[in-house]
Amino acid sequence: MRRVNLDAFWKSESSAVLHNCQQINRCLKTADELGLPQLLPPMGPFPPDDALGMKAALAVLDKSLDKGACEATVQWATFRRMRSAITNFYQASAEGLGDRVGACEKTKTWITGSTMFGFFFSRFMAGIHERVGERVIQDEPISIELMQCIDEHLKAKWLAVAEQHPIDNRKMLKIARQGV
Repeated sequence: MRRVNLDAFWKSESSAVLHNCQQINRCLKTADELGLPQLLPPMGPFPPDDALGMKAALAVLDKSLDKGACEATVQWATFRRMRSAITNFYQASAEGLGDRVGACEKTKTWITGSTMFGFFFSRFMAGIHERVGERVIQDEPISIELMQCIDEHLKAKWLAVAEQHPIDNRKMLKIARQGV
């Protein structure tokens, strides 16, 4: 749970946290000087149930420790799927409707009671992504010899089609696209 909390904090820039703290202190000071009641809601206690999605966050963290194919542990693209799996299961369950707005890829939104679309869990996922990053393993480069062989092959195909009467522009375009 400490790691989950640290990952949720990881998303925040330290300067933003400091600025927010200064603003809150100013707000408290102003309320005190003017004799106003407390302007801010109480910080706790939190309910004893899992209102933040801590169990799901622990499942994501546990998945992130699995052995990877190319690294000691799996990559972000693999363990982030745990959120999707839990969300899909939740939405198929009797509790699948609720009052949270879910969003995906800036084009889809829905209402869900799943804690995985609450503020804390979203910050946790963004924070763990910042912490672990993404490592892309590039494919092997194509050797110059292979590239020349491909070029010769496409050139022969191009010339064969160019000799036809009438010339088939669709075939020419297809060969040109293969070359690109």
